[in-house]
Amino acid sequence: MKYKLLSALPGLILPLAHSNATGQKQPEQPNILCIVCEDISPYLGCYGDAVAVTPNLDNFSRESIRYTGMYTTIGVSSPSRAALITGMYPTSIGANNMRTAQNKSKPAGIHPYDVVLPAGIKCYTEQMRAAGYFCTNNSKTDYQFAAPLTAWDEQGDRAHWKHAPEGMPFFSIFNLNVTHEFQVMKRADQPLSVQPEDIILPPYYPDDPVVRKDMAILYSNITEMDRQFQILVDELKASGKLDNTIIIWYSDNGGPMPRQKRELYESGALVPFMIRFPDGYKAGTVDRGLHMFVDIPATILSLAGLPVPEYMHGRPFLGQYKQKSRKYVYGARDRLDTFYEKQGCVRDERYRYIRNYRTEQPDYLPIISRAAMPMMARMAELHEAGKLNADQEKWFKYPRPEIEFYDVQADPHELNNLADDPKYKKKIKELSDEFDRWISTYNKMWKYTEPELIEMFRPGGVQPVVTRPEVKIENGTATLTCSTEGASIAYQINGRGLNEHHWFLYTGPFSVNPGDKISAIGVRAGYKDSSIQAEADELLAEWVETLLTYQVSHKNASLNGGLLCPACARVHGRCGDAVLPLMYIAEKTCNEKYVTAAKNLMHWMGNVHQPDGSWMNDVNVSDWNGTTVFAAIALYEALHHHGHLLDDSTRNAWREQLLQAGEFIYGDKFIYSRRREGMRNMNVNYSASAIYALFAIGTEFNRQDFIARARETAGDLKAFFTTNEYFLFGEGPEIKNKTPNGCLPVDLLYNVEESLPNMVYYARMADDKELMALLEKSMDTHLEFMLPDGAWDNSWGTRSFKWTYWGGRTSDGFMGGYYTLADRHPEYAEAIHRNITLLKKATHNGLLHGGMNYHDCGVEACIHHTFGHAKALASFLNQPVVTPAPVPLPRDKAYGAKRFEDINTWLVSEGEWRATVTGFDSEYKVKGTHPMGGVLSMLWNKQIGPVFAATMNLYTLIEAPNMQAYTQPHRMSGSPRIELIENGTMYSNLDDLDTKITYQKKGNTHQFHIVTHLVDSKQQFSSVGKEVVEIDYIFQEKEIGIHCSIPESLRKAGVQLTLPIIAAPQEKERITEHSVQVNKEGGVLLLNSPQTLTIAPTDENGRIFNPVPGFCFIPVIVHPNEKGEVEISIRTTAP
Repeated sequence: MKYKLLSALPGLILPLAHSNATGQKQPEQPNILCIVCEDISPYLGCYGDAVAVTPNLDNFSRESIRYTGMYTTIGVSSPSRAALITGMYPTSIGANNMRTAQNKSKPAGIHPYDVVLPAGIKCYTEQMRAAGYFCTNNSKTDYQFAAPLTAWDEQGDRAHWKHAPEGMPFFSIFNLNVTHEFQVMKRADQPLSVQPEDIILPPYYPDDPVVRKDMAILYSNITEMDRQFQILVDELKASGKLDNTIIIWYSDNGGPMPRQKRELYESGALVPFMIRFPDGYKAGTVDRGLHMFVDIPATILSLAGLPVPEYMHGRPFLGQYKQKSRKYVYGARDRLDTFYEKQGCVRDERYRYIRNYRTEQPDYLPIISRAAMPMMARMAELHEAGKLNADQEKWFKYPRPEIEFYDVQADPHELNNLADDPKYKKKIKELSDEFDRWISTYNKMWKYTEPELIEMFRPGGVQPVVTRPEVKIENGTATLTCSTEGASIAYQINGRGLNEHHWFLYTGPFSVNPGDKISAIGVRAGYKDSSIQAEADELLAEWVETLLTYQVSHKNASLNGGLLCPACARVHGRCGDAVLPLMYIAEKTCNEKYVTAAKNLMHWMGNVHQPDGSWMNDVNVSDWNGTTVFAAIALYEALHHHGHLLDDSTRNAWREQLLQAGEFIYGDKFIYSRRREGMRNMNVNYSASAIYALFAIGTEFNRQDFIARARETAGDLKAFFTTNEYFLFGEGPEIKNKTPNGCLPVDLLYNVEESLPNMVYYARMADDKELMALLEKSMDTHLEFMLPDGAWDNSWGTRSFKWTYWGGRTSDGFMGGYYTLADRHPEYAEAIHRNITLLKKATHNGLLHGGMNYHDCGVEACIHHTFGHAKALASFLNQPVVTPAPVPLPRDKAYGAKRFEDINTWLVSEGEWRATVTGFDSEYKVKGTHPMGGVLSMLWNKQIGPVFAATMNLYTLIEAPNMQAYTQPHRMSGSPRIELIENGTMYSNLDDLDTKITYQKKGNTHQFHIVTHLVDSKQQFSSVGKEVVEIDYIFQEKEIGIHCSIPESLRKAGVQLTLPIIAAPQEKERITEHSVQVNKEGGVLLLNSPQTLTIAPTDENGRIFNPVPGFCFIPVIVHPNEKGEVEISIRTTAP
């Protein structure tokens, strides 16, 4: 069969006209299938094992070359796979510590990191792809660095050679996990194919029933692996591709039992390896030469007819570039989970030389991952009791000799150390010199400690980032470039490679059609790639892993599976939203534990599931079930994107719950109360989200009534955009009549983090172009309120009592909805990038905290923030990738001042200052939720970040289940204000509904004149009566001025200007009678006044903390002079 150019698919490359399937040139490239099992020594019948039941592999061996001298470079998985993907010794690239990239089993002070490959060294599969191969991995890619996007056409548990385009050769890896170390414990209750009494034990194991049982489980797991192997071969045969496919089978390291895996002895390093050629080349023969894992990539390239890169340490032992067999093989091991080790070896055809660098410790280390194995526990118990014989005790013995030397031919279990035998002095010196040569030639990185390696890979603790590629299109040809040395480029055309999840590997300029949109991502092993998806994936993985630590495991079914909140000391009823991020990470990592966690979570949700199909917001708190719309969306997306990971029974049960939820949403009139007379209004986020939920569920189950209701409601929602700036309104009770200032109830965060995204999802599914046009205008307006650091400025919204600076306490997140339109709005992608950066800063110990100073003040994080925004990140990450170039955000620009008429609010952007002045007078269902009376609700500086940020006027638990208690000794509003305290009641401009704001510009100076009054939250005056207070805000490029004019009656009553300056406890301040200086990371804040300054009482840390939006501050009080004047100047200087 000849291969043809697939010209209809840009990015696919014409396969080479020659290749090598047997060592001779052939007219076509062979397919190559690697089937890799885990953790077995040569425990197969074809290798002479009298106990093993492996009929399929025994038959396979008769058609294959069977290798008896294949050695891993280290007897443990991730470092081993680093060799298998690079063709290099792990010790040569700093990949020798087990394991680096996962957040578990590490010594104190060692955090996850990725090994950075030197520039020019890449996964060898890129070379295969460039030569026209379709490359898949199902599904092990823990290489000590995240697999670059360019390494595989497909990776994950759905990756398969069957997805290769017709006429395109494939290279596919399938990993069989059933023989892994963990499976000895997990499959302990499975039927045995080999009985314990039949086991032939090596002499380093005691003859004990527990040991025999675990060995029998291992052999039975091998039998199951043998069955799974044959299924893959039969599938290939049924496709008709067996006659042009080379099949390679091997294990990733030695056996899983004690003194096997992780060891440099034969039991840990020697693995079975067989290769079958379709033309029967050398079928049934045995190769007794020495080979290593680093040779496997080189050999695969050679078999494909491709030259071996000079940097590879491997030697091809087959194919066009075949080299002679090795005289020596080598190995080394280092950190093993939480324990440091350093040991190296060299072996020739007969002898093994081992050098121990840590002689003070035994070979045995209490590795956490195998501690639960009954056999391991039993051997440790017998060791402690002194019941092991001399051979069995050697593994536990210390100090160890510096040198070990074994005659493997005479002593296959390596129990007789000949290092002190003078008869072997010459051979020992030969192997010692060879070991030194190997280290000095190939392994210069081995001399560095792990902290030193981490500093090399992440200078200053920061992972390097690939720059975004540049896309240049001229005359119908696209050229992609990336300035990062050693980077590769992945790209899509119009959001697709071979499909929406596939990315082409860039190998050179390619043709495009007019109007084609090119998305490009730069990648390099060990670097963070240039996409915002990489940032989101990293953060989401951290959150989800932490969520698992809070998942309740209890024999009581009503407790099991819930996510226990450390701040609220209970399980939130909406924790079921985490089903989506759990399933996303399950697919991303191919780790079954996340599927199990998702199942347990949905089981717990039975506590809030009702007969009508709804889910209650909480257990036994209220009858509120409107949040069913959000639970249904999470479950729909989990099933839609990841349902294939579930067993049929679970998937069908979840689908039934989803349909029931759809019935509830369809039939519940309260959700649509905004269009039904005589009903109390529901906030608009519910009906806005219901249209997506109903349309999606209706599409999934072909329920046209659901779809019709969604369309009807969407039509009604088109009237819920304000006249001038297209704010979505409805987050409050009054939707028919505007306030005196012309306002309707608007909340920025509920709009951007729930309503707008879900409406966008609906509009996309329903192809509602009219609604989408309105949404784009609205989203543009809302984006005006994102600060340059990625924060959402909701200092003024009706529901700002749930504002967290980075977003909202129980809303989801804006990423997915905005990303849907990022291909034509690159600023949307930039906003997502900046917000994710901010979310990372607010994440501590794996949980997203409810504001930027929660952690600084020792306040626990409510877990609701984490699972809610994890849901949003997963929804975003499930979308096709676009890669627009970085562009400024609206508030990056120093445009002066803008008034937003529909909310009577101004944004100021002058020099390094960003500010919000608000007269938004639409109140929520309760009073005192947000500032209104001409308040400077946000002041932000380019150098030092937020200076002022408004809080609730009076902190109250408006939504008690969804807010955190205010437990600090001292409480105060964080909003800048003129205030009078009378009989314990605050009278201020915060709640004044009769404020007048005028703005004028003089050159580059922006001046706001505020005429306001002091009232309480019910708009009542103090005993002084209705007196006018005047405030001027003056914004200049370098300085902010605040001037107040206070009537004598109020001055005598004790009126003051309160300026809560945001400052973390660790930020040092200097306070005098007329100035405050706060030293921040980016600069110094200076506040000066000719009037007297004092500081209100604070907590022990010198601050007052407010849960909304989660800042702590220095409560500066400015006292008016005898004329009732207050003058303030605010500026910054360099640190």
